[in-house]
Amino acid sequence: MHVLIQKLKDQIMKSVRDSNYRFTSTGIAIDRTYQKGVKFLKKTGPYNEVVSGGGWVNLGANRYIWGEFSSRAVTPQVIITEISTRITVADNQVAFMDRNERLLYRAISADEILNFYNLISKDPKMLTRMMGK
Repeated sequence: MHVLIQKLKDQIMKSVRDSNYRFTSTGIAIDRTYQKGVKFLKKTGPYNEVVSGGGWVNLGANRYIWGEFSSRAVTPQVIITEISTRITVADNQVAFMDRNERLLYRAISADEILNFYNLISKDPKMLTRMMGK
């Protein structure tokens, strides 16, 4: 599974390379301690961002399992979202940031993650079509 996640991230980067999108990966570990979660995520890393520690109630689980993008509380999951941001600058500093996020795809289970990898490997433009670009 760890190698598959690494390959999937590489394939997603290739899929959006020639578009106006950039790929950012966030690793979310539901371990109770930060150290244990980071150790686990290193197997599938690197990541641009990491959420670790706090178990099933950490900020990542709160958003993507219990919150706005709620789902079943299972691992592993791969969640693909489209994020748009608008930043307002005043006096040479960020004064306001508006962030919108839209769920594009969720794979729950190793089988679904493998199927998703196979889909975007065969059709690299699938993701940009999902985003409407």
